[in-house]
Order: sequence, then C-alpha cells, then structure tokens
Amino acid sequence: MKTIQLIFLFIFCLLTKGCSSDNWEYEVCGKHLEYKLGLQKKFELPFLYDYLEGLNCAASQHKPVLVVFTVYACVGYDVFAKDLLKSKKVREILKNDFVTVLLHVDDKNNLNESEVDILERYGKAGIEFDTSRRFETIGHLNSAVQTSVFKNNSQVFFGLVNSKGQNLIQPFSYNRKDPEYFISKLILALESWSEQVK
Repeated sequence: MKTIQLIFLFIFCLLTKGCSSDNWEYEVCGKHLEYKLGLQKKFELPFLYDYLEGLNCAASQHKPVLVVFTVYACVGYDVFAKDLLKSKKVREILKNDFVTVLLHVDDKNNLNESEVDILERYGKAGIEFDTSRRFETIGHLNSAVQTSVFKNNSQVFFGLVNSKGQNLIQPFSYNRKDPEYFISKLILALESWSEQVK
C-alpha cells in the first residue's frame, strides 16, 4: 500500500510542479519531519502529523492549532492542497499564527506504538476512544481522533482549537475553492484564541 501512496505522491508532484530533488526534511517544535505534500514543500509549510504533538507544540509556541482531516485520494484533498495552500495569505497565516496538524484518515502506514500505549497517551489528555475499535494504522488512529474529539467523520474537515483541544470556533467541513472564506474562519479562530489568552 505504501507503493500506491508513493505513486500517488509522484503523480501529484508532477501535476502540481511541487516536487524537487532537494531536502524534504524540516523541523517543528524540535521534531524532525519530512514533507508529505509537494505544495507543502514548495511553500515550506511545517505540518505535524500527530494530534497530541500538535497540542503540545501549540502550548510551547503559544499558538492555536489548525487540525486538518483529509485523505490522500479525493477532491477534498485537492481543495486543501491546491486551492487553499496556493493562497499567499493562507500560507502566511498558517506559518505565522498556527500550529498545523495534518491527519490523513486513510494513511495505511503502521503505528509506531502499541494500542495500549495509544489509549494511555490519549487517555492522559482526556480523550477516550471506543475500545472496540482496533488501531492498526495511522489512519485508524486519525479517524478515531476525528470521531472522538470532533464528532465527525467527513473530509476535508477542519478543527480550530487551543492547546487544550478546546474549539475556538465550530469545526467545519470544507469543499469550496474560496480562500477568503477559509481565511475568515482562521481570523475568527485567532480572535477567539486571543480572547482566551488575555
């Protein structure tokens, strides 16, 4: 399955001219990561890929969190990757004002920790999962986070939260090609976050 993801990424990179042969690594909140999206690399957008790491990073950087639930193969993915990230204003807001967490619910890669460790780690953060659910892949965990925390399972779906995981504005599904609408949501979340930290 990883081969299919790599093929998709390669095709996506060719279509968007977002790939290059130089370094695909970056650092955010002391964590070394690799860019997963050609446009993410092109615009040097530092995303995290774990919900709790995003909350911890936001606490250390004193920023709110944008959580993006998406899938590798759908029109919604294109809306976020192509339509929104191509907006210079969106990129500036994300780079300067938010910790961005990108969670693919169809990520077929195996988890690097046991199910017991996952339940314990998220339980300490006050997040309870349906214990009948199995966590075999990163996508399974990301999907569980979306349904447990945001009570939703559609993609592309956005949550704007503080470092404690509390909603700054109502989470929302998104399928428009209108960066200004998305920017208005980011600004509302920033205003709400600013009020909380006063």
